[in-house]
Amino acid sequence: MSKLVVDASVAAKWLVSEPLSNRALAVLGGSDELIAPDLFLAEVGNILWKKARAGHLTPAMAAERFSGLKMMGVALVAKAVLRALRIGAKPAPAKRARIAAGG
Repeated sequence: MSKLVVDASVAAKWLVSEPLSNRALAVLGGSDELIAPDLFLAEVGNILWKKARAGHLTPAMAAERFSGLKMMGVALVAKAVLRALRIGAKPAPAKRARIAAGG
């Protein structure tokens, strides 16, 4: 099992149906260990807050979806650890890079 660093934009697609949500959800069903930087929760919270401000979600819906994020199995890791992992890691497959970039 390898480690996969999850971007907040991918996690937002788990929580709110939007283009490419199905591809983002496929990451959850994989065998990779999902990790994210320690700012991950704040970043996802900010995305949900912006969606609530724009009227795409009610504040209550945003809060409910944010609380569901904790059950997604993403381990939070200090940014310094992620940097160390990148130094010794091979580049992520193009498929994963496209999911993170939204393409």
